Amino acid sequence: MEKNKDEVILSLITMINEAYRLNDYVKEVIPTMGYEVLQRRGYNQVARFEKGFFESLKKLGYEVIDFKGMKYEPGMPVNPINIADFQAEDELYIEVVIEPVIKQIKSSRIINNGIVVLGGKQS
Repeated sequence: MEKNKDEVILSLITMINEAYRLNDYVKEVIPTMGYEVLQRRGYNQVARFEKGFFESLKKLGYEVIDFKGMKYEPGMPVNPINIADFQAEDELYIEVVIEPVIKQIKSSRIINNGIVVLGGKQS
């Protein structure tokens, strides 16, 4: 059975988001591993995964944009889930990326806005 283009794009978005979340989690867990050899192996595996994943994604014509740690500006292609917690004059930063921005390469077309959690000014 042949899938239509919209179903393929939605499946691709889901796979990218899940891979992003798992990769982000693994990067957070690696430093807690008790043995240096396990940490090195973990970092090497993450680097290998990222290289292969992002190269494959690029071949399909898409890229992931991760705004984590950047200053939040209205108009960014992200949906901050906690924007109501802040005042308009607050200086905000993107603390957590739940879903990254997925963009078509060589185009301004965003196929998936990111979902983020904001935080106050970083010191």
